Amino acid sequence: MTQIMMRTLKNKILKIARGLGKFTVENLCSIFEGTEKEYNILIAVDQLLDNDEIKKVSETEYISIVRPVVKPEEKKVIEKYNETKDSKEDTWLTVDEVAIITNLRKETIIARCLSGKYEIKANPASRRTNPESTYLIKRSSVQLVPRLTSKEIAFLNKEVKKLFNNQEEERLYKIASDRGKEYIYRFLKLLTLTKGMDTKELKEFLTVISFKNPRLAYSYSQFSAKRNEYYKKGLAAVIPKHSAKDHRTPEEMNRNANYNRFPVCYTNTSKDQLDIIFRCICLSIPIMDCVHLTGRCKTAVSDIYKFIKGFIYEEQYKELEEHFQKDPIIASVRNFAKETIYLYCYDNRIFVAKKPLTSITPMRRMTKEEFKEIKRVYSLIYRRVNTWTMTRYLEYHVATLCWQIRLCCFEQQMNDLYKMLNPDFNGV
Repeated sequence: MTQIMMRTLKNKILKIARGLGKFTVENLCSIFEGTEKEYNILIAVDQLLDNDEIKKVSETEYISIVRPVVKPEEKKVIEKYNETKDSKEDTWLTVDEVAIITNLRKETIIARCLSGKYEIKANPASRRTNPESTYLIKRSSVQLVPRLTSKEIAFLNKEVKKLFNNQEEERLYKIASDRGKEYIYRFLKLLTLTKGMDTKELKEFLTVISFKNPRLAYSYSQFSAKRNEYYKKGLAAVIPKHSAKDHRTPEEMNRNANYNRFPVCYTNTSKDQLDIIFRCICLSIPIMDCVHLTGRCKTAVSDIYKFIKGFIYEEQYKELEEHFQKDPIIASVRNFAKETIYLYCYDNRIFVAKKPLTSITPMRRMTKEEFKEIKRVYSLIYRRVNTWTMTRYLEYHVATLCWQIRLCCFEQQMNDLYKMLNPDFNGV
């Protein structure tokens, strides 16, 4: 018997022991009859006796020893209690006091106490069971961040204007807290200084800058991860959540509802770059070629491609549901790279669905003209879609190709794309 099997058997015996109170080996053999051998049961009982998990009451009877369960976090706290010595030179603060001076929640302070980040000791004056009064925290172990003065804020407001890349970054800076404003300035400043550096130069620069200007101190791994996140999703993904306070009124929130429905990679892309991406989608240019044309990273461009193609699919699917409710027809099943797609034809126009639509009323078969149109479009897009790279989000690719076939002219495609994304659009 392996160690894992023996451990499992011992756990089962302990559960049975807690349920029965007193038990014998014969009781265990009858319970495990046909599943475990008596020899293995005797070995497990002997090991439990050696570990003081069960106790022998008589020659044949045993009982389980119930002990309080101590969590790993509590073990750390108990060890910290024993190691901590009271110092007259330092003061001890309650959880409430530390929460006030650090501007953090009480739950966060308690979590830091349990993880061992603060030097703590038991509060002898506390008789309540409230965890907020259980600990006293050593003042020197709490790292306080000084608040910004009015001069520092004025300096940040003046210097940070040179570092903004778009209006969204300026908006995030305005609504951020004082500490959030300093964080944005530090990050954008460091991003500007390290532009064009290779890995070796960046590591050397970050080592030197941490001594010259401690406020710009970053480790290489931390800064490279933040920088990659910034290029993929924008500044909003880099700012700490507690620093990015949103002070917009309900009217402003409603006014920006249409803007907020777009993903971050879309909103953080300039109008010129978006125009190039739209043209690439209309001309079926691959993602990597679009990356070279726009200068954006591959992840951001692929996310925008997926969003726009998904938007085209959702818009045509809404129209398909409206047509189907009025005139339900049986879908034409087509296969692309061993994946199934359902095609519908209404008014000489092809609609795409990932799953077949159902109706309570009886559905009619397609006419010869509708079937011919589906066959024609399928023959045009089959070779372009029948690749393993397009099996993911297959319905997006098929819907986009059908949309391109319906709008043959490039200008029509661009106008239609801009109208879908912005209903107030008048024309290119």
